[in-house]
Amino acid sequence: MINFIFDIICLVFSAYLLRKDINFFHPMFFYLFFHIYSFSYRYLEVKFLGGDILYQNSIYLQAVSLSELNKGLFWADISLLFFSFGCILSNKIKIKEFKDLNLCKDKVIISALIFFLIGVPFFLITRDVDFSQDGFNIFIKILSLWPIISICLLIYYYGFKWYYIALLLPFYILIALQGYNRFMIILPTIFLIMTYLMQKKNKWPDFKIIIFLVSLVFIFPQLKYIGMSFYSNNTLSISERLISSYKNVSENDLKSESAFLDLFSSTMTMADEKSILYLGVTYLKIPTIFIPRFLWSEKPGLADHIKEISNDNRPFDIEGRIITYLGEAYINFSYLGLISVPFILGFLLTLFYKKFFSFKNKNLYSYVYLAFIISLIQVFRDGLASFIVFGLFQNFLMIFVFCWHKFSWSKR
Repeated sequence: MINFIFDIICLVFSAYLLRKDINFFHPMFFYLFFHIYSFSYRYLEVKFLGGDILYQNSIYLQAVSLSELNKGLFWADISLLFFSFGCILSNKIKIKEFKDLNLCKDKVIISALIFFLIGVPFFLITRDVDFSQDGFNIFIKILSLWPIISICLLIYYYGFKWYYIALLLPFYILIALQGYNRFMIILPTIFLIMTYLMQKKNKWPDFKIIIFLVSLVFIFPQLKYIGMSFYSNNTLSISERLISSYKNVSENDLKSESAFLDLFSSTMTMADEKSILYLGVTYLKIPTIFIPRFLWSEKPGLADHIKEISNDNRPFDIEGRIITYLGEAYINFSYLGLISVPFILGFLLTLFYKKFFSFKNKNLYSYVYLAFIISLIQVFRDGLASFIVFGLFQNFLMIFVFCWHKFSWSKR
């Protein structure tokens, strides 16, 4: 109970420190959401709601202990505090804002059309993938999202026209029904919500959006099974799944699917058992993602550290598990990493927010901010390498639009 009370205190204190600045667009809001969903609720679920701990029902693997969860939650709370401290320090720094630069209509249309046409073939290819998706490269999946982000750019510029919504819906439905790719609709959905709020000059979602988000939280975990039912033509099962998404909340997936607190806590234990300390090596490998493996056959893998910390009792590498960005910070710099990495992230992301974001419609810099900031959800979950995968590769349209405007701007 003491651990959970401390967690609540840290959450309230962090939000209070940034009460004048925080809104739906601020990096601190994304971090608070990540912390509550990944750590606070997960601890509440295990401690008070009878949730299963990772590997609890396995007779061959070692279950994560409650003491490990207590330790993990405590250090996640400390990291939350230092992320907020980084945000506060950033707020005290005066920066020179960019001169307003509006998006050019012609460049928006041409850019969206190019990326839409490139992305459609990859989108169609990935529709035939089995649910396991073995053998398909993550970059193919990212390219398959380009039609969606192209339409999102048009909506950002022109607003929520019915014909853009009609064009977007088939892509959304097909991705959602495939099941295992369903997480890939989260980022563009958040982008669209932020676009809507920005166009309305609202800092927080209104009641309609809150209802939509709550409904999405309930139904989202069931999409995997709804998709299976759809492809097997089992319409009865589809209707049952839809009903159960709202009716049986307790047995539905209010339970955390990925148990991020368990994974982070276990990572600390496994790293300590093997006395692993990378001192930043895993971060230095991130730029190698740009080098094709056929040019460097011995290129180190970005997940090699997960193989090294895993053991027979907790085979994270075989199961393809993630360790969160905090676990990544811990295996690099131990407890110092749990303080310094969140602090630096909070500082830099808040600077980015202050310099780029405004409520001005059709603003280039605000578009860049929205397109990039949504990748934080994947970064906090998967590690800093996700900045490259989701912040750059998936957002290559954003980079293209930015460079075309910034370096070849001409009056319309």
